[in-house]
Amino acid sequence: MDEKQLKASLMKYFGETTAKVTKETTEDEIKRIYAARSATYDEEHSAARTSYFKPLAESLHKALKEVYQDKPMDQIKIIDAGAGTGLIGVELKKLGYTNLCALDISAEMLTEAKKKEIYTEFICTSLNGQPIPQIKSGQFDALICGGALITGRIGSSAFVEMIRMVQTGGSDYDFRLRT
Repeated sequence: MDEKQLKASLMKYFGETTAKVTKETTEDEIKRIYAARSATYDEEHSAARTSYFKPLAESLHKALKEVYQDKPMDQIKIIDAGAGTGLIGVELKKLGYTNLCALDISAEMLTEAKKKEIYTEFICTSLNGQPIPQIKSGQFDALICGGALITGRIGSSAFVEMIRMVQTGGSDYDFRLRT
């Protein structure tokens, strides 16, 4: 996907303001952008619910059913990194997941997520590669991250921290490529 196609896709699903965010956009600017959009975010993204958020949740659900075959869904602890107003969390709850944690840089977006009563924990911080002290290593069974893994939001430096949050060795599932 070239730069022009990416920008058009961002405009379609996430709005003009979000599409203008670049890798030079600061964390403070990101906070201001999402604070200003928090009250209208869900309405603005209604088209993305079925075409974006629902398929992401269903993909995670399918993987978790394979990895945690014998673990009840209400015991699977999932962190929604870049949770925003909780649109992926809504879809996860519809699938039966109730042990959900929301992590987002915007307090205002998390305030909107709280209204949905789907998350059991809220963490307001950025994912920028620095350790998040309130999250223990291996604290979560899974991590989902939707629209935050695009230019100007969560950078590649955060992947180490995201991996640290999720437990390893919790399943006998064989992740090797099958030929």
